[in-house]
Amino acid sequence: MKIKRFTGNPYEIGFQRGSELADLPMPDVARSEVAFAGACRGCVEELHPPLVEMFEGMLAGGGFDRDRFTVYFFARKQGMLRGCTNFAALPPLTRDGAVIAGRNYDWVYSDLKWCELRYLHVEGAFPILSYTHHWVGHPDCLNREGLFIAISSLPGQASRGPGVQWNLMVDALSATCRRVDEAERLLRSVHHLRSIAYLIVDAQGGAFVAEAVPGSVRVRRPESGYVIATNHMLGEADASVRARRSQVRYSRVEEVLRARAGRVDEAVAKEILSDHDCTICSGAHGGHASGDWGTIWSSVCRPDLPAVQIAPGHPCEVAYETVTFEMI
Repeated sequence: MKIKRFTGNPYEIGFQRGSELADLPMPDVARSEVAFAGACRGCVEELHPPLVEMFEGMLAGGGFDRDRFTVYFFARKQGMLRGCTNFAALPPLTRDGAVIAGRNYDWVYSDLKWCELRYLHVEGAFPILSYTHHWVGHPDCLNREGLFIAISSLPGQASRGPGVQWNLMVDALSATCRRVDEAERLLRSVHHLRSIAYLIVDAQGGAFVAEAVPGSVRVRRPESGYVIATNHMLGEADASVRARRSQVRYSRVEEVLRARAGRVDEAVAKEILSDHDCTICSGAHGGHASGDWGTIWSSVCRPDLPAVQIAPGHPCEVAYETVTFEMI
């Protein structure tokens, strides 16, 4: 597992990360896109100013064109809807009364080469651990205070004005929040640019899913000791193939958690994440082409420890490795 360590003030960390991304391809941008991205930058500066300092460091470190990078950093368009599966099991479902979070991240296999474990400690923020393929974002991460965040995409909705990108939202949450109530307030305080489900779990035993779309945030709290997020808006009619697949995965997680009530532990979480019948663990097993899609990593988290177990590939084929802050 490749490990990257970043420490310093926001500008210094941004400069270091930008210098590693000098070949990052960015499309041409129109003047209207630059203006919109500038407004989005204002939303981010209001949310968490160090993120703008980090942007300036990345811009300098990578030597990017300012207009293109402003649009790319603050205002990228809606991404692809794929097959992520996230859940949290709480007492009385868990064997020892702990909270256990599980997630599979599905993406294109060609991005496996970018996957890395990151330790990130920005001055004035909580340190975080993250396993990611993303040039700057953290699709799941755990901060030193025991707040775990995992995201999954939702059906896209048209933007209703400038807002905050998912990766910048995750950075702000992990940098400043200890508990789920703090995270909920922060999520509700901004306009969201993309349609994303955020699974949030803390070391005190709290958990929720926020379905954040342009113009609104709907929070789902645990019922019967669990909360789940895949890639559909719960309770909304959607007959698309992707929505049906998402619903099947959701139902399978729910089925196993209910059946194992009082006995859910890390082994049960890994069993769920290795499920093939409902394509929770998806893609070409035993070998794949670079253009194929599937599960590129899996995480099981105990926020109370705090520790995260990471399988860097299909969890049915690759062993989980335990990572703690003391190890980095």
